Amino acid sequence: MSANIVRNASRHAARASRSAVTPSTGRQLSMLARLANSTTSKPRQTPAFRTQIRGMKTMDFAGTKEVVYERSDWPVEKLHDYFKNDTLAMIGYGSQGHGQAMNARDNGLKIIVGVRKDGASWKEAIEDGWVPGETLFPIEEAIKKGTIIMNLLSDAAQSATWPEIAPLITKGKTLYFSHGFSACSTTARRGALDWAPIFEAANKPVFEKLYESVKNGTETRKSLEFNGRKTYRQDLEKELKAIDEQEIWRAGKTVRALRPDAKRDE
Repeated sequence: MSANIVRNASRHAARASRSAVTPSTGRQLSMLARLANSTTSKPRQTPAFRTQIRGMKTMDFAGTKEVVYERSDWPVEKLHDYFKNDTLAMIGYGSQGHGQAMNARDNGLKIIVGVRKDGASWKEAIEDGWVPGETLFPIEEAIKKGTIIMNLLSDAAQSATWPEIAPLITKGKTLYFSHGFSACSTTARRGALDWAPIFEAANKPVFEKLYESVKNGTETRKSLEFNGRKTYRQDLEKELKAIDEQEIWRAGKTVRALRPDAKRDE
């Protein structure tokens, strides 16, 4: 599935979820934003994070220890309090800018989008509910209005526009770049196109050999022979243990433990 298909599908879903309109303002909100509003509309109480005692923790990722925060360390009240005096300026509205901007907006943060006026991204942003002059601005104006500048232009565009952007990053502003090698970045896309035929040439013989082994019954015979051993269970456990102890699976197990629905050892 191409990145464009995924991106377009997410946009359609986001637009559909914003079909409800808040009566008092007429402003369209996404499902998460409506949920946030329903929570924040109640009388202000002491944020839950003020009584938290968990805090950050050190986790072992296959032998490499890192200090991390979990989702529960940053409830929405804490997020709002932390960024209460900030305006996030999303520069660029491509595969990364679109997703991060929508996420911030849905979580109730003050965010604006900066792209080339009347360009393709400008029109896409309007379709997603960003309002020119209110939450959608030309790049230079968005940077001037923002306190946290999120440069999510494509890798090539970041390089080309830096001479114009750099003087706008004045004292008191924070600048950050998202990782340039995401699955949908222009750099990754270029690499995928260049390396696709090489990977195909390297993998094709392997798949042809596998297909022939299935077709001539070799895989069936091997399976029956192995599964028929008296030591089948012990041999299987030994092979599975070797895989389970590989670095990629040990790290994955640690990452999965960060999920909110992960079962905790009391």
